[in-house]
Amino acid sequence: MRVLGDEIGQPVVAEGASLRIRDRLGSVVLLYPTYRSLEFDLRVLRRPGREAEIRDVQDVLQQIAGTSSQVTADLPNVGCREALADWEAVADVIRSLVRIRAAMHEPQGEPDRIVIPLTQGNINNNHVYLAKYLDFFPADAIGGHNKQAGRGTPLKLNFEGFIGAESTDIDPKHKFFQLPGRAWKDFFERHGLRAGDKVAIERISAYEYRVVPIRAAQT
Repeated sequence: MRVLGDEIGQPVVAEGASLRIRDRLGSVVLLYPTYRSLEFDLRVLRRPGREAEIRDVQDVLQQIAGTSSQVTADLPNVGCREALADWEAVADVIRSLVRIRAAMHEPQGEPDRIVIPLTQGNINNNHVYLAKYLDFFPADAIGGHNKQAGRGTPLKLNFEGFIGAESTDIDPKHKFFQLPGRAWKDFFERHGLRAGDKVAIERISAYEYRVVPIRAAQT
């Protein structure tokens, strides 16, 4: 946990019978060595608009815990044996919780972002066009123009409503993210996006971004 705490920039403190990762909102996850369990505090997340993210966290934790135990809604608990057996999934949950909680604590105001209109071609082909927005991203995130030149420096995309981040660079020819699998398709379907809606990409840091849906009715 200390290694993970260092990675995400949050302190790991010993308090009472637990070892916990803390942020400005309180404890993110608590390790109880005596009870050999990890506890995740989801209570602070229970605000309008966070329902899908909370469900995803609970679903992942239930998969880690297995069928022998049922995780609770507000303070889901996972045994240390099960957590260690699937530690990368546990670490992804913790990273996601830290990201979500940080976003909730940010002061209100217009974030550093771009807004991209969606076409029917985007919906059909599961991508968004970045040609007009390349200056928003680091130049070295754009891949080489041939195989010898290699891929660009990876960017992390945090899709709203999903746990974990997708790693990608930008295709130099087609000017879109070179994302694996169903990332855009699942995102469009989860939020019911259609042609005429928009997608906002918000900068978290130079190489990490948040992807947020904007339906036409919201604008």
